[in-house]
Amino acid sequence: TQLHDSTLMTATVAAVESIEAAPASAQAPRQTGSSGGNHDAFADLKKQRQETGRRFWNWLANGLEDGSITCNQSGSPVHFVEQGMVLVTPGIFKAFAGGFFDRHNPACPGLLAQQGFVSLGLHQRTKKSAIYYALAKKSNHQAQRKLFSCYLIPEAHVRHLVKADRRPPNNIDMMISENPLEARPPQS
Repeated sequence: TQLHDSTLMTATVAAVESIEAAPASAQAPRQTGSSGGNHDAFADLKKQRQETGRRFWNWLANGLEDGSITCNQSGSPVHFVEQGMVLVTPGIFKAFAGGFFDRHNPACPGLLAQQGFVSLGLHQRTKKSAIYYALAKKSNHQAQRKLFSCYLIPEAHVRHLVKADRRPPNNIDMMISENPLEARPPQS
């Protein structure tokens, strides 16, 4: 397990560093002005968010490895689907922060974890936002319904969290959508 943890940590750091090494045009805009203070504060904030994001990413990898984070079960904060892995939001960040998530409190540990994760850029975005919707698949007698909001981590990044031979099977009872309207029952 220690060898896997070391390998996983190396892969995680490599993934995050490859994002940080992206061209300046793909990174956050720089603040300009007569003093360098704004830029320094912005750079410090970005660095703090990415450090928090890396702590969250490592916690997620370790929790999936040791089974302390459940997946593909009702109430689980993580599910595997054809496109990759989904993180239930805000549930996964609340779990990371020991039960705390308040989107109206900028100092909330869960919110800071979410912002840190987003700053790493390891998730896939929809055309309009970073949030996807998990939907229950239609059965013969039930309308499709929204289960939860989530972030989608593409399969290419999942390999940094879970070894291929330990990847859980896909949750066949759900699908991912960019459109929450698909979750509403048909109008009569």
